[in-house]
Amino acid sequence: MQKMHFISGLPRSGSTLLAGILRQNPHFHAAISSPVASLVNGCLEQMGAGSEFSTFFDEQKRKDICLALFGAYYQDKSEFSTVFDTNRIWSARLHQLVELFDDFKVIWALLRFDE
Repeated sequence: MQKMHFISGLPRSGSTLLAGILRQNPHFHAAISSPVASLVNGCLEQMGAGSEFSTFFDEQKRKDICLALFGAYYQDKSEFSTVFDTNRIWSARLHQLVELFDDFKVIWALLRFDE
């Protein structure tokens, strides 16, 4: 799988602009908000302690399923060495990213546009 990095930020903070700038590099894929964070959170909810299915999942199986979501979603982007997944949820889910990826970066879009 490619290197995964993440873009996060508040609304109107410049994350779309940042993704556009990163896309100018032919080795990078960066798009506007993706559903991957919501997919991961939904799966973790179903596999977690509050779920009737929790006994079917250990830590490794949860990790494998979450990584498979990333792999499946970005399988058509295999020509890129680095994928930037954009979603403001990532800023609240750093602990999940640490569990899933050995080497990743999060870029916070912090531009301010005054009127």
